Amino acid sequence: MDNSDTDNNIESRSSNRHPPHLHGKAIGLWYAQRQRQRPKTAPQPSSRSVATVELTPNEIQRVTKIRQLFHQNYSKEPLLDIDDAEHTMKFDNLHSSFQYFEPLTRQFVIDQSLLQDLQRKQRSALYEKLNAKRMCLPISNYRQTILDTIEQNQIFILVGETGSGKTTQIAQFILDDQILKGQGSQCRILCSQPRRISATSVAERVAQERGEMHPGDSVGYHIRLSAQFPRKNGSILFCTTGMLLKYIEKYTNFEHFSHVILDEIHERNIEMDFLLIFIKRLLEIRQDLKVILMSASIQAEKFSAYFNNCPILHIPGNIYPINEYFLEDYITKLKYPFENANSYRRSNKEIDQVKFNEYINELEWDLVQQKKPIEVWKKIQAIGTDFSLEVNCDLVVSVIELICRISSQGTILVFLPGWNDIVKCTQLLRQRALLASYLHILPLHSLLPIHNQHEIFDLPPHPSLRKVILSTSIAETSITIDDVIYVVDTGRTKASDYDLETQGKCLLPTNVSRANLLQRKGRAGRTQPGECFRLFTRCNQRMSFIDFPLAEMITSRLDNIYLQAKLLNIKAVKTFLQDALDPPSAEAIEHAEQFLYDIGALISPTNELTPIGRILAHLPLSPQIGKLLIFGYLFSCFNPILTIASVLSYRDPFVSPIDKTKEINEVRRRFAENTMSDHLMIVNVYEQWKAQRNYRAKNQFCFENFLNSNHMKMIDKVRNQLQHLIQDYFASYTGDANRNQHNQHLICALMCAGLYPNIARIHLSTDKSSKRPCLLETKFEKRVLIHPKSINAKLKDIDIRQSSIQSTLVVYYEKIRTSGIYIHDVSFISPYALLFFGKTQTSAENSTIKSNDSLLVDNWIEINIDNETNKLIYGLKDKFNYLLERKAMEKNVFLENEQELLETIVHFITKQDRNLVLQNKLIDDYDKTTLVYEDWDNETKD
Repeated sequence: MDNSDTDNNIESRSSNRHPPHLHGKAIGLWYAQRQRQRPKTAPQPSSRSVATVELTPNEIQRVTKIRQLFHQNYSKEPLLDIDDAEHTMKFDNLHSSFQYFEPLTRQFVIDQSLLQDLQRKQRSALYEKLNAKRMCLPISNYRQTILDTIEQNQIFILVGETGSGKTTQIAQFILDDQILKGQGSQCRILCSQPRRISATSVAERVAQERGEMHPGDSVGYHIRLSAQFPRKNGSILFCTTGMLLKYIEKYTNFEHFSHVILDEIHERNIEMDFLLIFIKRLLEIRQDLKVILMSASIQAEKFSAYFNNCPILHIPGNIYPINEYFLEDYITKLKYPFENANSYRRSNKEIDQVKFNEYINELEWDLVQQKKPIEVWKKIQAIGTDFSLEVNCDLVVSVIELICRISSQGTILVFLPGWNDIVKCTQLLRQRALLASYLHILPLHSLLPIHNQHEIFDLPPHPSLRKVILSTSIAETSITIDDVIYVVDTGRTKASDYDLETQGKCLLPTNVSRANLLQRKGRAGRTQPGECFRLFTRCNQRMSFIDFPLAEMITSRLDNIYLQAKLLNIKAVKTFLQDALDPPSAEAIEHAEQFLYDIGALISPTNELTPIGRILAHLPLSPQIGKLLIFGYLFSCFNPILTIASVLSYRDPFVSPIDKTKEINEVRRRFAENTMSDHLMIVNVYEQWKAQRNYRAKNQFCFENFLNSNHMKMIDKVRNQLQHLIQDYFASYTGDANRNQHNQHLICALMCAGLYPNIARIHLSTDKSSKRPCLLETKFEKRVLIHPKSINAKLKDIDIRQSSIQSTLVVYYEKIRTSGIYIHDVSFISPYALLFFGKTQTSAENSTIKSNDSLLVDNWIEINIDNETNKLIYGLKDKFNYLLERKAMEKNVFLENEQELLETIVHFITKQDRNLVLQNKLIDDYDKTTLVYEDWDNETKD
């Protein structure tokens, strides 16, 4: 053989393997990068059928009979469309809290009463004392300029630097001015904040500045599941951006409000960009509406151009200086374990080598220009995380220790990407017993309940303790912690991105923008001079950080806002969304349309909402979870599905201490009770928690089972809200919405109905005694992993064969790519459920199907079924779709023989054939000729 041929063969084989110097996560990242670089091809159907679907003669007779019985009430005439106003009335409970406000009209008695109340407050000693503090804010010098700008313009942009006082003062300027002019009854100001804690804490602060002990007088707030409304006239209401969208849903022309203030618009979340499109159109209708867009750091000219070159007003920031230090400024002062930094240095092998070399050259030149000693260069190299996205928790702790050596006073605020980083830093701090004895460590994360988040504003429990707040980006905006003097900034955050190709979410660490850096720095020095320690170099900031964050509108799924647009009677949603400040791609909009069409929310080709789509649009849930909830009620399995929907729409109730991972996983498996279902596990957790006798018993139950007590209470609140919404809409048409609540196979089948097309398939080894970890594939990936938190994470082939589960199909809640591609919240499902709730194609519709006695589900999962059985099942699906449509259109409607229809469907979708795995030859393995050896077994052991 020619030597060149030999070399080519060697190169071909080696190209399938990772470079030998890579280890651990780096291996997975190498394969993920290679997979993304491969040309995109259409998904191919699975090479073998996952099951053979057969009906017994009795089952055929039963299906045929119910089709004939239900056919008596079936009309081929098109159903009348429901009136929009009538449909909205069915959701009165959803909007009951929004009915607090009445339309704005001039009421002279109220004007006089508001004026007298304000004058009385202004004469009080408390108000004068508080007002003196307000006058010290930079924005107080611009009060009249701001009021004049509001008077002369319908909309303007206010760029107020951090510490200027814009968030707390602008609304008060407007309210006081309107009351003093005798127009208080026509003034109602709505202020949006990006987060729950921002809305509640700002409302508390503004109320106190106005001489009110708590919100409820002239100031209030409204967040999901919690509200403290202000008086009806002459008031300020703070709310989250999501709640503002609900107000728009109720009051399309916003006629109940005189002023709208959108704060922190630089964050560019998807709800905010959607609001900007709406407000741009609303201003043409409501000539009397006043809108103010605010932030400390935005592309003001870009926003101004979007709103027809509206005015821009700049306000200076805090009067206290903030010293900023980069890594090269203080690295020689750190007590950092440089000798143990090898694990962090290895991460540089995972990044683009060309860019890394460019960074090294720039850094060396930069340090020379700054006249830094060679020791600085060596120590930055030793740490090795300056150019990496990995967070060095040892470095974070070392900087905190340095600050404590410099000064013993002042709260330290640390910005970290995520919860795991918060936990790890907490553990490292507590390992240093002497240092920890002087610290009061407080985590701040959106996972924490509101009252726990508010602990950051309190004084330490003892005067000798110093607060250290370990926070995500939640503390970046609109939260003023007066005693923060020091900020430690990692410069990292967790960014979410949706991949249209694989229909999965990516959640990876990334650098924040320079606008975010400015916000973080501004958290220090609010009441005295402050200091900001960056955990990266000036060179890295210059090379790796963008100016402003990317708009979520171009990185997120559009399903929810598409439904929101339809609720606002927007006919051409695609045109509407492409009018955004940074419009999404046409492909992303079409993807949302196709998804909503597949789940039955849109009518093709008109893209109008179906009756079920209208319900999904009104529910405060993702479309898939909303559909799951509706199906749970229709199939008399409401309680367990309600619990699952509440948890999936809120958060995991388990706590996440890293040192207790094994114990927590064991608790999860115990709650699962051999069901091999994360969803049934959650149902058991909630039911056992609810069964506890009293408050103390519930807390003890949570403590013993690693559950967050406050999360369980919030899940209970969410559950109650969703229960009322569904029951008020559908009423009790069966008299018993929970007749099937103990049918575990039905619960899993309904998970398939709600979460479809989130389906994965398990490949079993040819060795029937194999203890190999289960290999899974989805429609778009040949290899995915079950997330370690799942009770099914460690399943092996032999476990599947020996279990009572007669299927190799699983349904999952979401697919997220981090260090690998993981599916979360997994349950096994019957092929019968997938056949009934999935989107199927026959051989006549798809040429890739070789047999006439088989079909494809979602264009990739093949199921064997003869034509006659398929026709029976198709007819059953047709009857069910008709029933679902009628239920969605008419409240409390009951069709003849509907119960028999539903019972027949339940029997079919929960059908479990004995020895299904073996009888249908589900023993499948990757083709040896095309298999890429990726050290699966080695990685699993690691």
